[in-house]
Amino acid sequence: MITKTKGCDFMGTHALQHIEVDVPEGITPEYVKEAIVSMMYSQNKLNFKEAREIIGVTRREFEEDILPKYGITVLGDEDIDLEINEILNDQ
Repeated sequence: MITKTKGCDFMGTHALQHIEVDVPEGITPEYVKEAIVSMMYSQNKLNFKEAREIIGVTRREFEEDILPKYGITVLGDEDIDLEINEILNDQ
């Protein structure tokens, strides 16, 4: 079930929605929220600030704790390629 939250606006650009999802026992609402927001961030549906504000964590917590938990890095593929090339060129 998806419902629009009336009178609620996120950063003046995104209307928030309330979503109910049936999940197996032991999966917390926080886990589902973190997973969905992290995925949306990785797919450029949310920017870094929006994603961490929705979850309610600091920049450092989002970057160092949340994203790695779901296999996501702050560095994009191009950034990783650049780092690898720099390492290889320094040898």
